[in-house]
Amino acid sequence: EKEAQMPTLLGNFDLVVVCDCLYENRDSWSSLQQLLQRLCRHGGSVLLASAMLRQVFLEAFTEQMTEVGFTLLKKQQGGPLGDVCVVILSPPAATTTDANDDGAP
Repeated sequence: EKEAQMPTLLGNFDLVVVCDCLYENRDSWSSLQQLLQRLCRHGGSVLLASAMLRQVFLEAFTEQMTEVGFTLLKKQQGGPLGDVCVVILSPPAATTTDANDDGAP
Protein backbone atom coordinates (compact mmCIF):
# COMPACT_ATOMS: atom_id res chain seq x y z
CA GLU A 1 0.00 0.00 0.00
CA LYS A 2 2.93 2.36 0.67
CA GLU A 3 4.14 2.01 -2.91
CA ALA A 4 0.71 2.89 -4.29
CA GLN A 5 0.54 6.00 -2.10
CA MET A 6 4.17 7.16 -2.40
CA PRO A 7 5.68 5.58 -5.54
CA THR A 8 9.35 4.67 -5.58
CA LEU A 9 9.25 2.13 -8.43
CA LEU A 10 9.85 3.80 -11.76
CA GLY A 11 9.36 2.66 -15.31
CA ASN A 12 6.96 1.24 -17.81
CA PHE A 13 7.57 -2.47 -18.09
CA ASP A 14 6.70 -4.79 -20.97
CA LEU A 15 5.91 -7.59 -18.53
CA VAL A 16 4.85 -7.41 -14.89
CA VAL A 17 4.66 -10.74 -13.03
CA VAL A 18 2.55 -11.17 -9.90
CA CYS A 19 2.91 -14.59 -8.28
CA ASP A 20 1.10 -15.91 -5.25
CA CYS A 21 -0.04 -12.48 -4.01
CA LEU A 22 -3.81 -12.86 -4.00
CA TYR A 23 -5.30 -14.19 -0.79
CA GLU A 24 -8.16 -13.07 1.42
CA ASN A 25 -6.33 -9.70 1.64
CA ARG A 26 -8.79 -7.98 -0.68
CA ASP A 27 -8.18 -4.66 1.08
CA SER A 28 -4.73 -4.54 -0.58
CA TRP A 29 -6.02 -5.29 -4.08
CA SER A 30 -6.72 -1.65 -4.96
CA SER A 31 -3.07 -0.83 -4.19
CA LEU A 32 -1.91 -3.72 -6.37
CA GLN A 33 -4.26 -2.53 -9.12
CA GLN A 34 -2.77 0.98 -8.95
CA LEU A 35 0.76 -0.44 -9.21
CA LEU A 36 -0.11 -2.55 -12.23
CA GLN A 37 -1.80 0.38 -13.95
CA ARG A 38 1.29 2.51 -13.37
CA LEU A 39 4.03 -0.03 -14.09
CA CYS A 40 2.77 -1.94 -17.14
CA ARG A 41 3.26 -0.05 -20.38
CA HIS A 42 0.59 0.05 -23.07
CA GLY A 43 1.17 -2.98 -25.26
CA GLY A 44 2.72 -4.86 -22.35
CA SER A 45 1.31 -7.70 -20.29
CA VAL A 46 0.51 -8.51 -16.70
CA LEU A 47 0.95 -12.17 -15.77
CA LEU A 48 -0.92 -13.25 -12.64
CA ALA A 49 -0.12 -16.69 -11.22
CA SER A 50 -1.71 -18.38 -8.25
CA ALA A 51 -2.10 -21.81 -6.72
CA MET A 52 -5.29 -23.60 -7.78
CA LEU A 53 -6.58 -23.49 -4.20
CA ARG A 54 -6.60 -19.67 -4.48
CA GLN A 55 -8.24 -19.63 -7.92
CA VAL A 56 -11.31 -17.84 -6.57
CA PHE A 57 -9.12 -14.86 -5.57
CA LEU A 58 -7.36 -14.82 -8.94
CA GLU A 59 -10.70 -14.79 -10.74
CA ALA A 60 -12.06 -11.98 -8.54
CA PHE A 61 -8.94 -9.85 -9.03
CA THR A 62 -9.01 -10.51 -12.79
CA GLU A 63 -12.60 -9.26 -12.85
CA GLN A 64 -11.54 -6.15 -10.90
CA MET A 65 -8.79 -5.48 -13.44
CA THR A 66 -11.11 -5.88 -16.44
CA GLU A 67 -13.54 -3.44 -14.83
CA VAL A 68 -10.81 -0.75 -15.00
CA GLY A 69 -10.01 -1.44 -18.65
CA PHE A 70 -7.53 -4.32 -18.69
CA THR A 71 -8.21 -7.00 -21.31
CA LEU A 72 -8.08 -10.70 -20.51
CA LEU A 73 -5.72 -12.23 -23.09
CA LYS A 74 -5.34 -15.75 -21.74
CA LYS A 75 -6.37 -17.94 -18.84
CA GLN A 76 -4.85 -21.34 -18.20
CA GLN A 77 -5.01 -23.70 -15.29
CA GLY A 78 -3.70 -27.09 -14.34
CA GLY A 79 -2.47 -29.43 -17.03
CA PRO A 80 1.21 -28.86 -17.80
CA LEU A 81 1.21 -26.05 -15.22
CA GLY A 82 0.43 -28.41 -12.34
CA ASP A 83 -1.67 -26.94 -9.55
CA VAL A 84 -1.33 -23.38 -10.87
CA CYS A 85 -3.68 -20.88 -12.51
CA VAL A 86 -2.27 -18.24 -14.84
CA VAL A 87 -3.97 -15.17 -16.24
CA ILE A 88 -2.45 -12.77 -18.76
CA LEU A 89 -3.90 -9.27 -19.01
CA SER A 90 -3.21 -6.34 -21.30
CA PRO A 91 -3.44 -2.80 -19.88
CA PRO A 92 -5.91 -0.24 -21.20
CA ALA A 93 -5.07 2.05 -24.10
CA ALA A 94 -2.36 4.64 -23.55
CA THR A 95 -3.18 7.54 -21.28
CA THR A 96 -1.95 11.10 -21.73
CA THR A 97 0.95 10.29 -19.39
CA ASP A 98 1.89 7.26 -21.51
CA ALA A 99 1.69 9.28 -24.72
CA ASN A 100 4.27 11.72 -23.32
CA ASP A 101 6.56 8.94 -22.10
CA ASP A 102 10.00 8.99 -23.70
CA GLY A 103 10.27 5.20 -23.36
CA ALA A 104 12.90 5.34 -20.65
CA PRO A 105 12.46 2.71 -17.93
